[in-house]
Amino acid sequence: MKKAILLLAAASMLAPAAVAQQKLVAEVSKTVSASGNKVPALQAALTQLQPAFSNPETKDNVLTWYTAGKASFGIYDALLGEKMLKKEVNTGDMASALINGFNYYSKALPLDTVPEVNKDGSPKIDKKTGQAKVKTKYSAEIQSSLLAHVNDFLTIGNSCLGAQDWANAQAAFSTYCDIQNSAFGKAKLTAQPDSVMGEIRFFEGYAADMNKDYANAFKGYQAAKLLGYAKNQVAERVAAALGSMAQQAVDAKDYAKAYKIVDKAIEGDPNDANIYDLRGRIAEMDSTAGMKVAVEYYKKAVELDPNNVDALYNYARFYTSRAAEFISANPNMVDKDLRPKIQPDLEEAIKYMEKAHQIDKERSDIKRMLGRVYYMLGQNDKADALDKE
Repeated sequence: MKKAILLLAAASMLAPAAVAQQKLVAEVSKTVSASGNKVPALQAALTQLQPAFSNPETKDNVLTWYTAGKASFGIYDALLGEKMLKKEVNTGDMASALINGFNYYSKALPLDTVPEVNKDGSPKIDKKTGQAKVKTKYSAEIQSSLLAHVNDFLTIGNSCLGAQDWANAQAAFSTYCDIQNSAFGKAKLTAQPDSVMGEIRFFEGYAADMNKDYANAFKGYQAAKLLGYAKNQVAERVAAALGSMAQQAVDAKDYAKAYKIVDKAIEGDPNDANIYDLRGRIAEMDSTAGMKVAVEYYKKAVELDPNNVDALYNYARFYTSRAAEFISANPNMVDKDLRPKIQPDLEEAIKYMEKAHQIDKERSDIKRMLGRVYYMLGQNDKADALDKE
């Protein structure tokens, strides 16, 4: 009995706190609506809302996030108005207001469901689905606001890019694309050509890259590449960003995580030779895998792109390493007996190494290994000619 009394007492103490938090959100919402887009009032409203974002009673309430989004867009609109009047405005403040507004509204949209009820208060049931019917209260306004501001994200992204505000530039470009690709964006906005979206995605990746945010750099670069963007060495940038992500796992000897990162990238773009080549290099560093596993990825990379220099070089190394292993395993074998055993591997290596050298004559590692293989095969004239290049 005492335990029950204590539980009831605790509940009675919690209830007023929950009601107070909900009441706060409702009051702040009214303040935002009546603010007339005055920046100080809206900033104060956002400060008041901060506890509601994590409070169990309000964090899943659509009004919480709708109010925060409306306040943020109100701040952006006010700052934009000042800028149009030639007043000095901080671009970073505009970017933060715009991006935060989108983030808040993104949280509000999935929470905006109001159950439909009959006259007796019972839920209305959809005859086709058997599910309770729901309607939305704020979604139309939220979507309308996002659509009205879609080009602002592009403008802010370009401004932040010029100011080297990499984080806000990346977020703005990403958000622009998210709105364009949303269901309501596709329904209401004029679709941009892939060439335009590809360039925006590239700069999304570039901004993240400059910020050493390699996950978002990879996201932007790969999206650009898949849209057909082929400028600014985007394919190499995809692999470099992915490599930076995987390298952190490799440095921690967490090869399972490194494989997971790269394999997910392969799922997203199964025809990218650079990603397969990277997968091979990770396997080669892993003592539990090694070259016997790596070679399959190098081979796949060459098949996908016969002119990929890194893949050609790494695939050739498989054959040279196999020849070297045979030499090490047979230290007493004389040259006339040894050479016929390793010649097939070395000739196979030359085939890929020569092609890699033809494509990139500046790669010293390729040139050095090719010369060594020429000497091992007794093709000294080719080795001498290579030295004179």
